Amino acid sequence: GDYFTVSYRFKNLGRNNISFNNIIISPSDIIGPRLDFDNSYNKPKGSIYSLNGDYTNETKGGFFKKGGIVKEKAGNVNWYGIAGRYFTVIMIPQGFSGTKVICDNRQGTYGFRTGMQMPVTSLSSGSESIKQFKIYLGDLDKTRLKTVDPIIKDAADTNVLIWPIRQFVIWSLINMNKLFGNMGWALVLFALVTKIIFLPLTTKSTESMKKMSSLTPEMNKLKEKHKDKPDVMQKEIMKLYKEHGVNPMGGCLPLLLQMPFFFALY
Repeated sequence: GDYFTVSYRFKNLGRNNISFNNIIISPSDIIGPRLDFDNSYNKPKGSIYSLNGDYTNETKGGFFKKGGIVKEKAGNVNWYGIAGRYFTVIMIPQGFSGTKVICDNRQGTYGFRTGMQMPVTSLSSGSESIKQFKIYLGDLDKTRLKTVDPIIKDAADTNVLIWPIRQFVIWSLINMNKLFGNMGWALVLFALVTKIIFLPLTTKSTESMKKMSSLTPEMNKLKEKHKDKPDVMQKEIMKLYKEHGVNPMGGCLPLLLQMPFFFALY
């Protein structure tokens, strides 16, 4: 499988009852010892966790811009870990939830250390408490994450609109690679195919921008004529567009329609 399990055993071997102020369990603060951490693609980008069922990604920057800052959030911790651009390590409590998540922005290259406060507060003499975790260490692929446990699928952090397009892109590249046996040529073919597919949209956008550009002198005249009456100026400009069959959104709308595809490709 794509995961392994780790169990922590707390046993009171003394005669007296004992209580704990804090027990914090953390995953590793790096994602695999053999990765080149000087490469920005491999550096851990932040802490990820699910608190009370809500997914959060504490990325570097903003509140965590400086090193040594610690953030604590109380609640039911369903899972937690750290993530890079492509890989993640996630700890999933089995049969229990944590009571708090702690994120520490470490000084230096490697990003974040993340921990979860355990719900073990006291142990009577001779008693024990065993807490088990399912550990996922792998790529941020929604399908693989769901196979390990459906509750961690949000760690892929991929928009529901982007995800099916992403899957189509991967499927296309894999099958094109079968034709050539070379991913470089598969990428060249893929680029040509996508260029052809989006050619009508690109052409429409270019034509619309050219029409808009040709109307610039007349638009400037209207702006000068009605500079003290913005509402009238707006009506006259829209009238000018209508007379010349120009859609003001015609230049950017075709590009916006392509954006989900390019996000998925990235």
